[in-house]
Amino acid sequence: MKRGVLAGLSGLLLLAVVLTARPGSGDVDVAGARLDTPPSAAAGARANGRAVPELATAPSRGPASALLATPLELALFELANADRLRNGFPLVQADPTMLGLARARAAAQLGQDALSHYDAAGQPVIAGLLAGGGVEYRLAGENLARWVAADPAGPERMQRALMGSPSHRKNILEPSFDWLAVGAATDASGRIAFAQIFREAP
Repeated sequence: MKRGVLAGLSGLLLLAVVLTARPGSGDVDVAGARLDTPPSAAAGARANGRAVPELATAPSRGPASALLATPLELALFELANADRLRNGFPLVQADPTMLGLARARAAAQLGQDALSHYDAAGQPVIAGLLAGGGVEYRLAGENLARWVAADPAGPERMQRALMGSPSHRKNILEPSFDWLAVGAATDASGRIAFAQIFREAP
């Protein structure tokens, strides 16, 4: 099984592993951590194409600011939406159902030497968390990142690094994703980790 892409950039550590296990394909596609639901759960789901909103300015902070409690999470959410807008894709909405999961995934990355989308049995952690939390999706994706120390320009540097990595960029710009939760965590040394969890609602 392919395990993804690991990239380092001036103190930044990024990981995106895509699990596109499409029914009947027998293949695993590497390009961000992605999960497809079984055909029965995807029945009647919307098509991927959506109208791009006509916005002349940066994305609104309205719904996101009410759901993302920390300034860092809000900044990372807004930067992802700004890149979607710049590239002609619909904005994602802040996802309150996944915020706790995103924060847990970020915190879990601080206790490890390496970022990982997988548990000890080699299974994608996010799949179990989504199922355990009763979160429904047609397609889901995860980006993980960590940087060494607090940096006022950290969110912008992190977003540039994510957009410079094909697998992370693919998750950020996936047209079918309509929800995003961003969770951040900091340890005693000031090291910061964050998780972006995207999903397409069924």
